[in-house]
Amino acid sequence: MARAVDSVFLLTDFGAGSHYVGVVKAVILTVNSRAIIHDLSHRIRPGDVREAGYVLEASLPHLPPRSLVVAVVDPGVGSDRRIACFYGDGPTILAPDNGLLTGVATDGSVRVVEPERLELAPPASHTFHGRDVFAPVAAKLSLGLDPRRVGSVMRDWVAWPEWHPIQDATGAWSGTIVHVDAFGNLITNLDATGMGEAIGRDPVAVGGATIQQWGRTFSHVAPGKLLAYIGSTGHVEIAVRDGSAAARLGVENGAAVRLGPLES
Repeated sequence: MARAVDSVFLLTDFGAGSHYVGVVKAVILTVNSRAIIHDLSHRIRPGDVREAGYVLEASLPHLPPRSLVVAVVDPGVGSDRRIACFYGDGPTILAPDNGLLTGVATDGSVRVVEPERLELAPPASHTFHGRDVFAPVAAKLSLGLDPRRVGSVMRDWVAWPEWHPIQDATGAWSGTIVHVDAFGNLITNLDATGMGEAIGRDPVAVGGATIQQWGRTFSHVAPGKLLAYIGSTGHVEIAVRDGSAAARLGVENGAAVRLGPLES
């Protein structure tokens, strides 16, 4: 059944201020001049599908249920990678089938976008499907196109097996840094809800440093000191009070992180 879309949210790695963003919006508005388009983020590290997936997963609970997210972090653009449409009780999501949907999609609710079924013109470019494919499909969805009409059900959509942290025989958790925010805080994929007493007790190792100090807020430590804490999304994060943990430790997205007893 068709469902009107109240808002369209764009999530890309195009960069803030990029004309690519404006062009995508223009294509949507050419088809649906009443579309309300918001910027979720355009500061995803170029090609970083894992970071985009984290931002999508963290943002989704706060978006209006009758909204559409167009996520274009697409290092495989122009290849035989597919474009996926996920729909359910909440926002509809349009994204490349490259693992970006791992944290939010469920089997049976993902469809492959079939441009011929939607009577889309062939892409004018092999490298800008954000403009030539994602935006036209998004425009049709914003006008009320039933997501089930974009194509057939995908049973084999790409899911990253390492999306979630792994616990070893000692009880320690191994994960990764999935996002570095504007303050230099390091957000991990360690979800505190499933880690029991390790939270607040065990040290966190990352970038050659071992952080034993936990706190509820940055003010729990003196300026310049490192601390571990539970961030606003419920994930373990590392920060430097009045500074940048990323700069201090010299790490970025993809760096390994460990939560557990000190290794002997």
